[in-house]
Amino acid sequence: MTPQGGRRYRGQSPDERRAERRRRLLDAALELFGTIGYGASSIEMVCATAGVTARHFYEHFEGREALMIALFDEENAQVIEAVISSAVAADPDLDSRIDAGVAAFMHGMLDDPRRARVLCLECVGVSPEVEQRRRAGLHTYANFVSAQAGRLTGDGSAPPSSFDLLSLALVGGTNELIVEWLSGDLHPSISVLIGEVSAFFRAAGQVASDRWGDEPAPSLEALELGIDLGSPDGAEPDGDGKA
Repeated sequence: MTPQGGRRYRGQSPDERRAERRRRLLDAALELFGTIGYGASSIEMVCATAGVTARHFYEHFEGREALMIALFDEENAQVIEAVISSAVAADPDLDSRIDAGVAAFMHGMLDDPRRARVLCLECVGVSPEVEQRRRAGLHTYANFVSAQAGRLTGDGSAPPSSFDLLSLALVGGTNELIVEWLSGDLHPSISVLIGEVSAFFRAAGQVASDRWGDEPAPSLEALELGIDLGSPDGAEPDGDGKA
C-alpha cells in the first residue's frame, strides 16, 4: 500500500523531493545570476547547476523571469528582516538604531556579494514586474527609516519633522554605493562603508531637523504615491491604520 502523499524515495516523500529540487534551483540561480549574471544564465545552465531536469524546472517556475522573482523575493526578505530585527533591538535612540540598521543592511548585502548583485544589479531591466519589486524593496527600507525617525521624534528624542522623502533619497544613495562597490571602482571594507553610511544618515537627519524645525517636510503620501509607512517596529497596520 502506498503511504498517503506518495511513494517515499531515499527516505523522502514526493513533497519533500519537490521542495528539495526547488531549493536547489534557487541556490543555482543565486550562484549563476550572482556571478556570471542573469543575461548569461540559461535555463539549461540553471538545471545543470541544480542537478535537475528541465521538466522539474517547469514544475516550479514558468521561466527564467519567474525564477528571478522568486530569488529576489527570498533574498530581499532576508535582508529586510535582518535590518528591522537589528534596529528595533538596539538602544532606543536614533544614532544606535541607525548604526544597527546600517550594519545589518551592509552585512546582509555584502557578506555574500552574489546576493547584492542579484538585488542591486541583475534585477534591473529584467521586466516591469521585477522592476516593481525592486522599487518596492527600496520603499520598504525608506518607510522603515522614516517610521523610526518619526517614532523618536514623537518621543522627544529628535525635533519634529517628516523624513519620508529624505529617507527614500538616503536609501537610494546607499543602493548606489553598493553598485559602485560591486563594480570594483569603489571597494572599501564593509566596516568602512558602515561607518560612512551611518554618518551620512545621522548628518542628513540633523540637516533635515535644522531645516524643517517644527514644520513637517513633504511626505511620500503627500505626493499620492500610496505607500504604507507602516509602524516603527515593522508591524503591519490594522484595519484603521493603527499598528
